[in-house]
Amino acid sequence: MVKRLASIALLTGAAHVFTLITLKFLSQKISTDKISIIGELDSLFQFIINILAFGLQLSAVRNIAIADNWKSTYNQVQVARITLACLLVPFGILGLFNPSYQYLVLGPLFALSGDYALYGRGKPVVASVLAFFRVFIPSLVLIIFSELYKGFIISAYISATILIYGITSVFVAKKLETRYWYWPSLKNLQLYLQSFGLGIATMAYYTLGLGILIIAAYFYNTNVIAISYLGIKLYVIFKGVIRIINQAFVKEMNNDGIGIKVDQLAGFLGIGYAGIILIFPDSFIKTFFDESYISYKDFLTVTGIAGLVSSAFTSLTTRSLLKQKDKLYAVYSIISASVCILSVIIFSYFISSPFAIAMSLLIGEVLMTLGLIIINKGITIIGRLRFLLQAAALLLLPISMRALMGDSYLAMITGMLLYAGVGVAIYYKKINFPAFKETW
Repeated sequence: MVKRLASIALLTGAAHVFTLITLKFLSQKISTDKISIIGELDSLFQFIINILAFGLQLSAVRNIAIADNWKSTYNQVQVARITLACLLVPFGILGLFNPSYQYLVLGPLFALSGDYALYGRGKPVVASVLAFFRVFIPSLVLIIFSELYKGFIISAYISATILIYGITSVFVAKKLETRYWYWPSLKNLQLYLQSFGLGIATMAYYTLGLGILIIAAYFYNTNVIAISYLGIKLYVIFKGVIRIINQAFVKEMNNDGIGIKVDQLAGFLGIGYAGIILIFPDSFIKTFFDESYISYKDFLTVTGIAGLVSSAFTSLTTRSLLKQKDKLYAVYSIISASVCILSVIIFSYFISSPFAIAMSLLIGEVLMTLGLIIINKGITIIGRLRFLLQAAALLLLPISMRALMGDSYLAMITGMLLYAGVGVAIYYKKINFPAFKETW
């Protein structure tokens, strides 16, 4: 179990690190107009992937894991995904109004990817390797073209995405010993209705991240969208790390004791994420972006706080599903995502800056967290909040380093290492998980 988690964490971490390197290059090497286009394309590709998943993917993984004739289940799901993808193709005509939307025609390409089945078949490491290359190849292309061929960077990014999805999808079909292509059938779309609640939750999770940029693009200029994309991409990476912690203990999440440990670990990381931005904004921005982005520190500060809010009660997401609270979860997901979208539209008339988009995300995360607390009545809230306050007190260590050495790289590294080191020493036993007997 430990070896498997370590392998997955290493691959996922490597993908995130490479994404951070890419963000640094983009902020330094290319114009905000091109960053804005890349951001819109990235958001659109993720939109297509999430629409095709729409809850069906989660239930499919579970069914594939327990079914004797799992290929029958997989075939039905793939037919449903390809059918929905084909229905998206005609909407490519919207490219007449927004050039990015023409790439809705790539829906079938994304639908052909059956990598989700690898998790159900007990091959998560293989799935993680493929996920890594789907991040690594387009990111590598962006880095190369931002340095050498800036004029072709958009076309290169799209081509790299198409190429890597095509290759990995063929590999998955061979690995699973299944067909690559399935003919569409409207009848199979009913499978999406069976997991509608989970689908709503999936789309809400997407909206409280890169998804908000699809809406914001109509109300803010390209400079605002470009800055927002870079900051929100970093925010999404942090949420991805928290999600790994959550997913690692899915089976045990019904136990509130395990849930508390998950939230304590995630909350500790959330405080560190928000803390480093609040205490060392200049050094943080210089590390991950171009120095010219320092004027947007208020925007990044709010995304840091949003990250903390989303991490503090992360176990309640899985717990809600395990408790079969899909409908309530869907209701609060709709509320949080809708208010987030409405906020970003309203704010655009008063604040034409990335700060408005960050505030909308924060509002959405707060509402989602409150909804999860309401759904999971009876959980230990005071204990979770007490731990957060105790962990927050450790920020006095990096604050002291800031007072002594200013907002410098040395102060940031030293301060955050002290926060992490002292925190682990104090709370190791409290958030240490019991050993698991699962093996490869």
